Amino acid sequence: MATGPGAKTTGRPFGKVRLLPSGHWQASYVARGQRHGAPVTYKTEAEARTWLTVQHARLIEGTWRPPAADSPTLKDYAGRWQARRTDLRPTTAALYAAQLERHILPAIGGLRLADLTPAKVEAWTATVRKSGPTVAAQSYRLLRTMLNAAIADGLLVENPCRVKGAGSARVARPERIPSTTDVAAIADAVLARWRACVLLLAWGGLRIGEALAITRSDVDPTAGTVSVRRRVYRIPTTGALDVDAPKTAAGRRVVALPRSVADALAEHLDEFTGPSPGALLWPARGGRYTMPSTFSGVFRDGCDAAGVERFRVHDLRGFALTQAAYSGATVRELQDRAGHATPAAALSYQRSAADRQRQLADRMDEALTAAASVPSLSTARARRRAGGQR
Repeated sequence: MATGPGAKTTGRPFGKVRLLPSGHWQASYVARGQRHGAPVTYKTEAEARTWLTVQHARLIEGTWRPPAADSPTLKDYAGRWQARRTDLRPTTAALYAAQLERHILPAIGGLRLADLTPAKVEAWTATVRKSGPTVAAQSYRLLRTMLNAAIADGLLVENPCRVKGAGSARVARPERIPSTTDVAAIADAVLARWRACVLLLAWGGLRIGEALAITRSDVDPTAGTVSVRRRVYRIPTTGALDVDAPKTAAGRRVVALPRSVADALAEHLDEFTGPSPGALLWPARGGRYTMPSTFSGVFRDGCDAAGVERFRVHDLRGFALTQAAYSGATVRELQDRAGHATPAAALSYQRSAADRQRQLADRMDEALTAAASVPSLSTARARRRAGGQR
């Protein structure tokens, strides 16, 4: 036990207490390589040791968190978190860096982790939504992910990101699915070397980045298949192209094509593709990968030349999967064909097919009503009775 009015220290198995000149007691302890002190002083040694006992119990239970004064700022923690995320793809790392720099750190980067409350996160969420639904959802998911990591690191007890639906981007965009006539017209209107690309996107359901990474060795004209092994993606922060495997294992797939599309690809290989197995089907000058934005311009010009609506390139993917659903594909088959990691996206195309079936049935009902040639069951029975038939 400490004696006298000076700052004499008394040691215990856990933590230390000392008597201050004021006559009050101060408590401190070491946890995770750093000394932490009680936020207040105590009138008696027993009170100081009680506080130490509570901190010790929290350490043993795994519920201990550093005091707010020792909590790093969000900016400091984000830098540490980024440095250790060596598992991220270059495009993902660049996207995260841009989101932090533009939408997260300027607004709340100076706050300590311990000071991030649900109310402060909600206020920040309302502000970032002004940048658009997609940006807001991506930034919110990134913040939530980092703070989950902070919980695992023992810096937070719970995640303050609790805004319902904030991680989902709900974009009110009307569905625009081209017709088979539209697709054929666009394919015939683009330059000859791009015709097979339009058909592959429309009937194979590939993403444009996947199609632009296809090489001769990925196409099997005899089997009528194309293998998706890579993707081309523009890094937002630098504008450079990134070429790597699809994001998920589901993205690496073999897609069976309608015979006419497989034949169009075979003709393309003969006329426009180099002889080496690694030759790109749609290269830029010098054999380099083509930018997805380049094809967007080609496709836009094709829509104009064909005299159809200016569809987006991604609308061809919607067309492809809707056609597969019309043809009877199950949710799992749509998921496999599209390279979706989860069934959620595939379900939307099956619902489209179900809606189409309802439309067809309604049209048939209209035809039946207009013709008035099919009597109701009760009418048919009455007629049979009148004629002496059962």
